[in-house]
Amino acid sequence: MDKQVKIIILSSGKPLITQIEEFDPPELGDPDWKLINPHEILEEQILEPWLQNITDQNVFIIVSDTVLTVVEPVKELLDKYLEIIK
Repeated sequence: MDKQVKIIILSSGKPLITQIEEFDPPELGDPDWKLINPHEILEEQILEPWLQNITDQNVFIIVSDTVLTVVEPVKELLDKYLEIIK
């Protein structure tokens, strides 16, 4: 199975590049996205593991309502991300 890698912009404005798995929540408002190995995109396309200062966790379950938009990463950013998460 190919990894579905996207850039998500959180409602806070923070951009993340991450593998995404979507699932149907049992109830409206329940978490419906799994973010796997999310990395914050800093200036000059520097990638830093998301929330690295507070957790060693690399899988996060979120509600899609916390996301402003989802876009495809440019090839160079995608390649950089895939190299990091090998």
